[in-house]
This record gives sequence, C-alpha cells and structure tokens, in this order.
Amino acid sequence: MAHSLISRLRVLFRFGFTMLEDQECLRLLNVLSEARFRSSSPRNLPMTAQQANAIRTTAREWFGWDSIALAQALQFELLLGQKDVTGEWVPLSEPGASDVVVDEEKWLRGLRWSDIDDDLILRHYVGSSRRPIEVDLRTAPMVIEELEAMASLRTSSGPLVVCEITAYPWSTAEFRRKWRIVARKAGVPDTVQNRDSLPAGMIVGGPDRARVSQRMTMKRIDYGLRMLRRT
Repeated sequence: MAHSLISRLRVLFRFGFTMLEDQECLRLLNVLSEARFRSSSPRNLPMTAQQANAIRTTAREWFGWDSIALAQALQFELLLGQKDVTGEWVPLSEPGASDVVVDEEKWLRGLRWSDIDDDLILRHYVGSSRRPIEVDLRTAPMVIEELEAMASLRTSSGPLVVCEITAYPWSTAEFRRKWRIVARKAGVPDTVQNRDSLPAGMIVGGPDRARVSQRMTMKRIDYGLRMLRRT
C-alpha cells in the first residue's frame, strides 16, 4: 500500500508541474525520481479450501459476521478481489453513480443482490478494467451455502455484503481488520492474507473454484503470466 501511495504522489506532482506549472511540484518530483522504494514481493501463499471453510465457519458461528463468511466464499470460489465483492467508499466528487450515500461518500463497485438472477447466474463487472464475468453459482457450493443462510436479508438491488454493525457496506480497512480477527480465531496463520483468496497469476480456477465465464484479453493473460514468473 505504501508503494502504491508513493506512485500516486509522483502522478500528483507531475500533474502539478505540467498542468499547473507549479515549481515546487517540479522540485518534489525530482526528489522522488531519485528515491528508490522496495516493493512488496509477490504473494506465493495461496489460500486452501480448508482455510476458506474455516474462516467462513468461524465468522458465522463464533462472531455472527455472516457477511464476512459470504465475502470469503465469493472471493475464494469466484476468484474475485475484495473490492469486487465488498465495493469501496469514495468521495461524492468521484465518477460513478450510486444510491448508497453516507455523508460525503458513496459506495461503488461491489456486488448487489440484483447481480444474481432467478437461475442463480451472477453477472458483474470486475477489476480496474471492469471486465464482465458470468458465473453459475450452482457450481459454487460455498457461496450457495452462505446465500441460503442469508436468504431473509435479500433485497431487490441492495449491496450483497453488508456490515452487521453499521447496516452499510464495509469500509475496506474495517473489513480487513475484522477478517484478520476471524482468520486468527480460525487458526489461519498471519502469512495467509485475504488477498490470497485469489492466488497471484491465476486466471482460471481449479477444482475448488466455480466456473467463471469471462472475456480473456491479451492484457489480462500477460498480467497472469508476469505474476506467475515473479512467483
């Protein structure tokens, strides 16, 4: 995260110099251009189905956090990142329309009940490129189990994963914090992180994953190959 923020600073200072002609931005841009920051190494600790099930069971039965159990099932079986499942809160000034607004922020990107039709087919747009995917949830037993447990909470189009405490979608930081509490209680080592639900470089799933139909672009294939080479 720190490495990503440094990259954003570079972009901001470059904008300040080229578009606003701010000389102080040029000075800071030159300082950062000479600095070197170590990026995090690629993840090579994929989560197992046993660990995913342990997290689901612990979240539901020990803490009463059914939403975390559902999110874990969706991430693991559907090969989705956290933000593709839980969404993210952004300022109102950011692009994108949303009917979920709290104070000066709105919720975008996450899964909604309306993404699942009567035949249990889920359609959604994922990733930074917003590529479309289609999943037959009948091939995802973990997800079906969690959805059946939460059937009474279904709405026509509201967010699929909602924090039990606030009744709104999770914030990214709070979800990660609560997920780690659950994972430790479930006996999952700290070396396994939530993002390991989707192993680096994986494009299609294995025997423990659902059948996900998606548009395979050369950019995505190249990304997967680069991640595999790094690991």
